[in-house]
Amino acid sequence: MRYDTTLEFSVPSAIMFNSEDEIPHYLSTILLKRNAQRKVGFWCIEEIQNRQVFSCMHNAEMQLIDSKYFRTVIVALIEECDEFEQIVARMLN
Repeated sequence: MRYDTTLEFSVPSAIMFNSEDEIPHYLSTILLKRNAQRKVGFWCIEEIQNRQVFSCMHNAEMQLIDSKYFRTVIVALIEECDEFEQIVARMLN
């Protein structure tokens, strides 16, 4: 999405809840720790179709984006989202 001169990249995960009260706090703790380790992207909770969804996002000024940076952001967000979904799957098994 574009906001004035900023682009917001967002990759929603498959991890979603019907309300904020249903979100396990340990998942938020895991993601806050992962945020501290990341240079590209950050985790947040977005409301999408009335559900609370963990999403990996990145904001960048349009003037900084070239094809290499664009690819770096997209790959980083998708890989991070995939890794988180795998972590949750392992926890549930």
